[in-house]
Amino acid sequence: MRKQELQNIIALEFAAERLKLRGALRLAEQLREGQLLIRLLLNSRRKLVAKRTLVRWINNHVAKQPANHWLQLLQQCIEEFCVAWSMDEIPSSQLLEWIF
Repeated sequence: MRKQELQNIIALEFAAERLKLRGALRLAEQLREGQLLIRLLLNSRRKLVAKRTLVRWINNHVAKQPANHWLQLLQQCIEEFCVAWSMDEIPSSQLLEWIF
């Protein structure tokens, strides 16, 4: 198998996993855990959320409920977004769109 073909397969597998994650998060939007994040972002007086604040917020929730798979899923998505977003503050609307 050529290198380019292998890279294409890996990219497709990654995209498929991302779609599975997005589907699960759409369901999370309807659950208590997803509502926590939505309320945080929509009720914020500021339109920008500091990445470190967001990461601390989700880590605190996960620490309180380490067996909660929905919180772990939200944590994973928030961490991925923070890595992808180069600035220190994130527009709430961008994060909502990315996750849900």
